[in-house]
Amino acid sequence: MKSVCQQVTLSDRFGVLRWFQSRDTQCSQHLTSPMATTSNASLFLRTYLYFDNMNGAQYFQCGVRQLELPVELKPESRDKYRIAMTMILSQRTSDYQLSIAVAMLFNDYHDMNRFSNLTSPIEAKDLLRKYGFQVDGPAKYNVDRFWGLKQLYFDRWSKNITPEYTATLSSMRGYGPKNIRALEAYVWGNANVFPLDAPAFRALCSTGLYEYDNNIDDVRRDIEDKLSGERDIPLIDFHEMLRFIEQYTGKSKREQENIVIGWNAWRLLCSSKREQITRDWTWIYDRLIKDEDIAKQLWQFYHKVAGSQ
Repeated sequence: MKSVCQQVTLSDRFGVLRWFQSRDTQCSQHLTSPMATTSNASLFLRTYLYFDNMNGAQYFQCGVRQLELPVELKPESRDKYRIAMTMILSQRTSDYQLSIAVAMLFNDYHDMNRFSNLTSPIEAKDLLRKYGFQVDGPAKYNVDRFWGLKQLYFDRWSKNITPEYTATLSSMRGYGPKNIRALEAYVWGNANVFPLDAPAFRALCSTGLYEYDNNIDDVRRDIEDKLSGERDIPLIDFHEMLRFIEQYTGKSKREQENIVIGWNAWRLLCSSKREQITRDWTWIYDRLIKDEDIAKQLWQFYHKVAGSQ
């Protein structure tokens, strides 16, 4: 039996261009919300295949990498402590600012064991604020997630981080379905989960695939039901694609460059191969960003924030 992807034609792939480049509401009138039917998996695949078919130089005309990450930046090459911290502390923070904050934190706290002297959530909040993380208002859950992980790490987890352990975080304050899925995807490489944060959700709604008043948890489950196990569309790539569209579209050139830099900087910071791949800017240009100027900016930004790492 053919996969759903094999049934999508080349014309289908280019048809999705109208959805995201024009953001024309008329496009959405021709689409049926997948919340109302189970026969629309191919719509997701058309969206994915269009962008997956574009090379780095064409991807929104900004020199962003292709969707396929270099092996040095894939989950199997990530420092588990670093990527876990990045995921749980990212709420209400742009990728650019997040990269600065985690770099400063990693310079002083090289691993989880350095947090052993923290004795209360108040101390944790003060520490995170010091390094530039958002900790107030809706972002207070950054503190809750950090404190919950810290407690479990030094108690029930016996100073280990495993897929089985991170799954138990759902019982801790601040760890909703999105957060658990982000850890499963970014830390452990689970290809069958779809984190779906607010920017990705807005991008989906702008296509007419969903309505803005749909429940985001229901949408997340709906996409996982349709696409989990579909070999031609890694769900984390689809999620990232949507997030990028929402953040990049309609911004100034300087803002767009910062989005690309921040988008990739935390990945470099979280790589266990970071020393080898950041010795000069050419690896970034050859493997990550097909725009020489932005590749050099990213390399300079990385070394500015990474310090002695």
